[in-house]
Amino acid sequence: AVARLVATSSPIGVQLDSLADVVTFGVAPAVLAVAWGLGGLDPGGYPHARRLVWIAAFAFVSATSLRLARFNVMTSDDSGEVTPRRDAFIGMPTPTSAAVVAVHVHLFQAPIAEWHWAVIWAAALLSLAGLMISRIPFPNVKRFLTNPRSPHLLMLGAALLIAAVYFYSAIVLFAL
Repeated sequence: AVARLVATSSPIGVQLDSLADVVTFGVAPAVLAVAWGLGGLDPGGYPHARRLVWIAAFAFVSATSLRLARFNVMTSDDSGEVTPRRDAFIGMPTPTSAAVVAVHVHLFQAPIAEWHWAVIWAAALLSLAGLMISRIPFPNVKRFLTNPRSPHLLMLGAALLIAAVYFYSAIVLFAL
């Protein structure tokens, strides 16, 4: 944000930005996923479920790193890869996958207390990791927000969404 404000950039700034994104959208959600996914389990029991959640969290962080590295390579000029459409991302964006983790924790709140739910949670984390490194195009929502055809409707929708999140945050965020 500071680099954009002063209209400057550097190769090291690009790398530091990606490193900050890995911590913000990879490590922090993975720590949350482990704490919530194993928080209610008996500390001495279900070693396989515990290991699966840890492996899935590691895969989540790894996929976040790979996704951001691919993004950096695709946006550089000397890339051999085909540049994506401006209205889509290749693979699930890292903020979206981090939000999916946070929204599940916010919706269900109480930590997972049964081993079979921990295994399902590990599968969900692995699925998110797979989506981040996939080649599936995900729509870029910014294009709808930056050039609205009806700015008044956009403002009304934003106000209604803010009110809905305020009063029914868990359900509305899960639906989004």
